[in-house]
Amino acid sequence: MRFTVVIPLHEKAPWVERCLDSVAAQTCRDFEVVVVDDGSTDGGGALVANRRDLRIRVVRQDNLGEGAARNRGLAEATSEWVALLDADDEWLPSFLEEAAAAVERDPALVAIFTNVVEADTGRQLLQRPAAGRVGDYFALALRNRGFGMTASSTVARREALLRAGGFRVGVESGADLDAWARLAWSGPVGCVPTPLAIYHQGLPGSATMRARRARPEFPAVARSHREWQAAGRIPAGLRETSARFVDRLVLDHAAALVNCGASADARRVLLGPDVPRWSLRRALLLLRSLLPRSLQASLRRRLGRLGRHELPA
Repeated sequence: MRFTVVIPLHEKAPWVERCLDSVAAQTCRDFEVVVVDDGSTDGGGALVANRRDLRIRVVRQDNLGEGAARNRGLAEATSEWVALLDADDEWLPSFLEEAAAAVERDPALVAIFTNVVEADTGRQLLQRPAAGRVGDYFALALRNRGFGMTASSTVARREALLRAGGFRVGVESGADLDAWARLAWSGPVGCVPTPLAIYHQGLPGSATMRARRARPEFPAVARSHREWQAAGRIPAGLRETSARFVDRLVLDHAAALVNCGASADARRVLLGPDVPRWSLRRALLLLRSLLPRSLQASLRRRLGRLGRHELPA
């Protein structure tokens, strides 16, 4: 089984060689690597081009964003299966081998994802996921703070990902989350519970850091949910948990708006069509949005867990 490893690269020169070393160390040797240099100015593309590995090729484009870079990688791929990896993350040596074994056990899968370990804390992203085909991907994500597939732990059937629409272009944060939801609506996905991807959070230029600095962005997956629901493309068995999953993300977005002082925008979200169900969390967020900033902070501290993302949607 052959893979195309797709790595978007933008201003990540300090970490890209570590990333590529982890790919070169894979026990599964049948792969190519497409690094999409998305308008880097820090010399990262040159570092990749100078590596003496004929399996690695660099394609260059203007800075169009991670979604466009991943789509370019999909277009350049020559394998049936694509493995996504961010340039500041890394894999353990058996990542591709375990993904291939999962496909051999269940050839109908459209995607496989492994568990992830955080480099700085050693914490696993997914708590006790079951091995094999995932019966309800969105139920799994809801049990794990919204996490499931990630941009460095997912292997997808190329044609299935393209049919699902690939990655939205122009989305600063959450384009991968949106793509994984559409992929899960498209066919069965499988899980390898072993943590085989290493996530380095808080690095300069990472999507996490950009999201922290930027104004909160409305979840792209909410738009996809509306579109796929209207088209009747969401399987019946996933409709209820998909709606709960999207509710959670939209409420997370409203909470972020309140926290950055955009209370009027938060109220528009909370009273809009993307949060159709009333819940305790929705009511508390609406209450916070109506209070002065000083009282909002006090209420948030007093509510503790109820004021944070742990509260179910």
